[in-house]
Amino acid sequence: MYRLAVQVLSRSSTESLAKQYAPIGSDDIGEELLKSIGNSPAILMRQHGVFTIGATIAKALQAAVMVEDVAHTVFVAMQIGEVSDLPESEIAANHDRYTHRYGTDKASKRVSRS
Repeated sequence: MYRLAVQVLSRSSTESLAKQYAPIGSDDIGEELLKSIGNSPAILMRQHGVFTIGATIAKALQAAVMVEDVAHTVFVAMQIGEVSDLPESEIAANHDRYTHRYGTDKASKRVSRS
């Protein structure tokens, strides 16, 4: 469920998943994060969970809240039935919404209705 949330933030179904495990307490966590995060504000790291970054603390926190919110929604949906990956076009549309309108009165404009 976190994977789908991170996909929306990263605008890709393949980005933002750390490829390698990095042990706690080492510089490897930061190195793997920087190597794997791409242009996403969030990454799902093996055996650790979600990490977020941002130009400001507020932007990093916004990404963390969005990941948790989407993950909760996906979890609830999984209780109802099968959840499938979003098409790339829907990921891109939601990424645009998150990047440019999330938290504003314009948030629902140009949202896919399919």
